[in-house]
Amino acid sequence: AAVERAVASRLAQVERAAAGSAGSVLAVHVRRGDKYVESATIAREAYEAAASAMVKRHNVSGVIVASDDAEQARGLEAWAHAQGLEVLNAWREEARHRGPNNMLALSTHSLDLVTYALTGMVTASTLALGQLFLGTFSSNLSRLAFELALARRRPRAPPCSLDLLWAASP
Repeated sequence: AAVERAVASRLAQVERAAAGSAGSVLAVHVRRGDKYVESATIAREAYEAAASAMVKRHNVSGVIVASDDAEQARGLEAWAHAQGLEVLNAWREEARHRGPNNMLALSTHSLDLVTYALTGMVTASTLALGQLFLGTFSSNLSRLAFELALARRRPRAPPCSLDLLWAASP
């Protein structure tokens, strides 16, 4: 029960910040860690370039950053601050795993699955608070976050996926 209260409190805090943002809120999810074998790693500069275009086009004033890579998250937070954008969340509370450490934990089953699942839900729910989305659709978490945003009727523009299209034509 304490975990659920903490999750609800965290989501409410970010939701209030997003609702109070003067302009649009851009949600950015940088995937590293456990997908490196399945898809290419995309440089942070590519995220920054795409985010810059979205900021200019959509009057963005706030950013939600989520990543499984601490360095990438800090870099994007620094980029957002340099652009005069408000960072509405703290990635440290939402990173589910840490690259090779996650792979080791999964292979040895030394992982608290409840915490892992709850943190994933918090991350997806937090990202879904954005009206704009930037990420990679090779990531299940990115797709889920965008689908949650669609269900809440939040998106103001199509998502920007840096690797896969939302749907492939046959």
